[in-house]
Amino acid sequence: RIMLNVSEGGQTNPNIRYEYTVDRRRYRTPAQSDEYTWTLVAVGCSATCGSGFESVGAQCQRKKDGLAVRSSFCDRIGSAPKSGNTARRCNVGVACPVVHTYTWSPRSWQPCSATCGQGVQVRQVRCVRLPQRHRVSARFCDTATKPAITQPCQPNPCPARPQWRPGPWGECSATCGSGQQSREIICGNQGTPVQACPAGRPVSTRSCQLAQCSSNELETNEADTPKPCFDKLAPTICYLVTKFRLCQADYRYRSACCKSCQRAAARQ
Repeated sequence: RIMLNVSEGGQTNPNIRYEYTVDRRRYRTPAQSDEYTWTLVAVGCSATCGSGFESVGAQCQRKKDGLAVRSSFCDRIGSAPKSGNTARRCNVGVACPVVHTYTWSPRSWQPCSATCGQGVQVRQVRCVRLPQRHRVSARFCDTATKPAITQPCQPNPCPARPQWRPGPWGECSATCGSGQQSREIICGNQGTPVQACPAGRPVSTRSCQLAQCSSNELETNEADTPKPCFDKLAPTICYLVTKFRLCQADYRYRSACCKSCQRAAARQ
């Protein structure tokens, strides 16, 4: 900036002053132009760690200390050189910080707890660190995304449970007055263990009441009426007694399985 004071008649008027601003770029001396130069420098790395690439661009610098200045200081030198497609690797030796991610890793389902009908399957679900899949504490994984550890299972329908099958009631043991009736009770099919049937086995004997006996009939019944004949043991046991012909071998079997022994004798 140049300042001028104007004088008139040999005297200076302090109230009048002119200022001029001169473009230094247009009036820079050659010596000043030689103080600056264009330099190709790297412009930013594409990665902050690991291996990246950086491009090369022209920069105006002061020669004595390499300080970057405005490009206008290098205008008298000529236009900036073109960098072309020049690129080079950068941050090759800078290690990136290790970033771990965590996820749930479910194991295989265990066998169903039941062989038939409704059961339950269970499995283990672990929290692991990727990519190594090392097991870590469950607090590192999101509990909201944890897979189920149990599920219902039904491999096969269970067969129907055998039921008690009562036979018809037999004749009353008396011809008049009070007597007894008996019937056969079996579990499921012939030979099915009684333990397979539910609790509450139906009764196999009951009392029966006929017309009141006359005095003569009462005396006859007391003398001639046989004792009630019915099976006192379980049907499966009496079935085995008749199968192995124990009715004729031992009176105790014949008395305990009276009805079954009578039927067996009638079939022979």
